[in-house]
Amino acid sequence: MAVACCSRSVTGFAGELDFDTSKPDGTPKKLLDTSRLAATGWQPRIGLEDGIASTYTWYREHGMRSDQKART
Repeated sequence: MAVACCSRSVTGFAGELDFDTSKPDGTPKKLLDTSRLAATGWQPRIGLEDGIASTYTWYREHGMRSDQKART
């Protein structure tokens, strides 16, 4: 689980993740096919871990909007 691993190192989360495999896991896995995009010469400028770190930093600095807080 690459995203969880990257997220842990970015956020400093040291807890355990416990998945209940007897329950449905939500949306079926979808994979993005970037081959047509790559064929145009496009390359990502930001790696996965850097993107997660940047998003996490932005979120910590800006937090949730007040209308989002009411829903949680």
